[in-house]
This record gives sequence, C-alpha cells and structure tokens, in this order.
Amino acid sequence: MNLKFNVIKNRPAPRRSHGGKNRVTWGSFFDSLTVGDWFAVTESEHRRVQSSASFHRTGKYSLYLSDEYPEGYIFLLHSK
Repeated sequence: MNLKFNVIKNRPAPRRSHGGKNRVTWGSFFDSLTVGDWFAVTESEHRRVQSSASFHRTGKYSLYLSDEYPEGYIFLLHSK
C-alpha cells in the first residue's frame, strides 16, 4: 500500500466548521446528571441522544421503551 498525503507541519490545523460545539454541550449535559436521573426522549431525538450517550457514557445508561411514555424512549443513568 502506497499512501501519499500532503502533511502540513508549518501551521496549525483549521478550526472546525461543524461538530465541535455539540461535543462540549453533550459532555457538560451528561456530566450534570447524577445516578438515577432520567428523562424522556422523543422518537425524533432518539438517534442523536443515543449516539451522544454512547460516546460520553458508554455502558452506564439505558435507553428503553416504556408503556408510560408511548411517544418515545426513557433515558436512565446507571453510574458515572
């Protein structure tokens, strides 16, 4: 395999135009939760919450369906 990339070493990388702000927002949001906290997630928010939670709180939460909330899912934090 012959890879050729133009590696730039004489200046810093350009700033992100997308994505950087959301990581800080989700990280601080999940940091503010304590064990046992939960919230309802609508069907349209499910994928966004699930991907952010799996990045910031891998294996420390549940995202499940409930008969009490037929519009979507319940997010429950198990441990920090």
